[in-house]
Amino acid sequence: DDVSAFALFTYTGADGEQWAHFVDCRSIVAGESVLLVSQDVPYEEYAAERGARRQIERAIEFP
Repeated sequence: DDVSAFALFTYTGADGEQWAHFVDCRSIVAGESVLLVSQDVPYEEYAAERGARRQIERAIEFP
């Protein structure tokens, strides 16, 4: 079974700029290993940058 979890958080940096932080956790070998994908970008760039992250995620092959 594919076991994964993800979340998207938004926050305001010390300089007042809004940011988006994406986290995706995927089980590689149950009980042994996990892949963590993290993306931190300015909020207004999140939609444009999401495609690049997804391309990287799709290229990862699991056993």
